[in-house]
This record gives sequence, C-alpha cells and structure tokens, in this order.
Amino acid sequence: MNSGIPIGMQLYKHAVNKPVIVLLFLITLFVMGIVSAYKLPIEFFPRIEVPFIGVYVPYRDSHPEFIERNIVKPIEEVMATLGDVNEIFSNAGEDDAFIGVEFNWGREVSVLRMEVKEKLDQIRGELPEDIEHMQIFTFDTNDIPILEGRIAAKGRDLSGSYDLIERSIINPLKRIEGVGTVNIDGVEPKEVDIYLSLDKLKAHRIDVDNLFRQLQGANMNASAGEITADGLRYSIRSIGSFNSFDQVENLIVNPEGLKLKDIATVYYGEPVVSYGRYLDGEPCVAFWIQKASNANTVEVADRVNAAMEKMNRDPALEGINVLLFFNQAEEILHGLHSTRQAGIIGGLFAIVILYFFLRRWITTLIVAIAIPFSVICTLAFLYFTGRTLNMLTMMGLMLGIGMLVDNAIVVLESIFRHQSKGEESRKASIVGAGEVAT
Repeated sequence: MNSGIPIGMQLYKHAVNKPVIVLLFLITLFVMGIVSAYKLPIEFFPRIEVPFIGVYVPYRDSHPEFIERNIVKPIEEVMATLGDVNEIFSNAGEDDAFIGVEFNWGREVSVLRMEVKEKLDQIRGELPEDIEHMQIFTFDTNDIPILEGRIAAKGRDLSGSYDLIERSIINPLKRIEGVGTVNIDGVEPKEVDIYLSLDKLKAHRIDVDNLFRQLQGANMNASAGEITADGLRYSIRSIGSFNSFDQVENLIVNPEGLKLKDIATVYYGEPVVSYGRYLDGEPCVAFWIQKASNANTVEVADRVNAAMEKMNRDPALEGINVLLFFNQAEEILHGLHSTRQAGIIGGLFAIVILYFFLRRWITTLIVAIAIPFSVICTLAFLYFTGRTLNMLTMMGLMLGIGMLVDNAIVVLESIFRHQSKGEESRKASIVGAGEVAT
C-alpha cells in the first residue's frame, strides 16, 4: 500500500475494487436493520435520570408548624451541605412532610441517593423519636405513566369498593406482561382506626405509650428460628396478628381486664377521602400504569387495552366504566407517523431537486436508495447499543437524512466533476470520493 495515498482514498479504492464483498457487507447491515426494527423498544422519551432527590416523612396527627420546625428545617439544613445543590423546596402538612432537593445536571443519581441517606442518618437523633421511617424518592423518565384513566359507575360512589376494584381491575392489570406497577387514588382498603378517650384514659390511669406498644406487639408476626427433629427441619413463626375486628375491640389493656373498646372508639372501614374526582358528573377513582423498565410501551399499551375490553364485559363490573384518557402509545405512534411522513416528503423533495440539477437518473437513484438504507442500518445500531426508538432518536434520524443528502450531493458532484474531465468512471469514483472524504 502506497503511504503517499490518503487513507480515505485507499478505502474507496478497496471498496471499488471489491464490489462483491462490499455488497455482502451492505446486505448484512440491511438484514440486521430489518430484524432490529421489529425488536427495537419503542418509548416516548429516552431514559433520563433527573438529578432530584425527594424525602418523604410520614408523621400522622400532628401540626404543620411542629412538623416544619422539628422535621423540615433540620432536613433542609443538612441537605444544603450537599454539593451542587440548585434548589431546595419543602411542604409541611398535618400528617407528613416532603423535602425536595434539585441538583445541578451531571451528578450521578445513585451516588446522590447514598449521600442523602448518610445525611439523614447523621441527624436521625435530632428528629422526633416516633418517626417510623423516611422514604427517599428519585425520578427518571421511566416513571412517567404510560396509561392514565378513571373508574366510575352511574349513580354509585366507588370510594367504598376497594376490594372489588383490586380483585377485578387492579390485579388483572398487574399480571399483564410488561406492566410494572398499577396505582390507584381515591379509594383505600379498609383499616382499623382507634380514637382514644382522654377522660377514660385518665380515669383508668392508662399509660398511652405502653398501650401503643401493646397494640403493636399484638399485631405482629415474627420468625422464631428453626428446629430439627427426626431428620426434618421446621421453621417456627410466632403468629400474633388480629384475625377479626372483635379481637381488636376486646383486647385486654390492663390487669383488671379493661378492654380497648372501654376506653376508645374503634372503627373499621374505608378512610375518609378529603378530595374527589368526577367523570360525567359521577365520583370516580383515578388509576395510572407504569411499565417495566425494558418493556415496549406500545406492546404493553395494546395488552392493557385488550384487557380493558374484557373488563367492560365482565358481569362483576356491570355498571362500572373504565375509561382511558391518556395513552402514551398513541402519542408515540402519532409522533412516529408524523416524523416518518416528514422524512418521506423531505426525501422526495431532495430527490426531485437533485435530479433537477444533475439530470442523471443513476446518480439520483443512488441517493434515493441511500436514504432508506441508512435509516434501516441505523436501527441496527440503536438496537445493539441498547438504545430505544423515541421522539428524540426519530428526530435525530430525520436530521441525519438531511445531512446524508448533503454529503451525498458533495460526493456525487466531486465524482461527476472528474468524469467531466474525461477520467474513467472507476478512477473518478475513487479520486472524487477521496477528495471529500472528510
């Protein structure tokens, strides 16, 4: 190989002199692209981890001022010591507190989560002792729901129908392949609420802290280890949970045989919802679905829609309407259709204009074939590098088509110029393409 010949020209020389190998290579790329087009995951956005950490602290039956002073401020102060903090905001309510920390872009979210957890552990002794747990939240684009909807019934309030909704709607949706989580809001499972009477507590001299520990211990299952007998191993569990509402009411709270219902009002039922949603004038329940991380959004949405059609024919759900008002798959397909249409129209215009100036069908046909061929080969690159077909990559493909046409015209013009000088076509292709290789 002559070292005086530019590398780009050497490559073009080999490509022109070995057309069979080049053709087989291009066919291989094309086949890989076709296969990848069917396997490539389709999403609305690429996965982006937002440099944001949220801390949620449940603290029931308190006061916003107390929560702000004793929970929010200490956490805000320790969060401010973290590096690259852009903004801190918080909210204190009667039953909980939320502190959000927004960092500058470029920070690793997993590392941030670890740093936040360490900071919370450092100030754990400064917070109220009866805080049971603190939840740390992060956010990325995979957390965006792919489907949102409402559940309503004509002339019926579904706020007390949690068991029916869970059994006939939520659980079937969770079993669908590709579904990550199914969330509902506006209906809660039944729970036991205990309202202590201060006068009765004083009259019977009941220690409230001891009562809380007794309630917690009476409703707890625990593992007691293992024993081996006759060559067999047995797991031992201590079962201490309540089996009925009567057991809660009749719990003995002191040595004199005083029962819980004698010093408190015990209620079993759905929690009171302080807000409401309406669909066609009827109270409704909200639900939204998040997909598994590696699932195809369009395929998951199609499976959910098919399941919804079956639900609307289920006799157990007679009179209940399940409505989807946001479907991310429809947005994706609409964007894909619009982008594809724009690409086709742009490509056709480019071919027409190219022929208008070149007046040669062969050179124009080369560019026309290169456009879809390059797009299909790019799909193979996206698939094998673990990327997805989303709004951003589709726009990138359309921009790539424009650059491809520009580059193709430059290469063809260079080759055509050498042919006009009387050079042989093979030599004109090598020299002309090599001159503009960069």
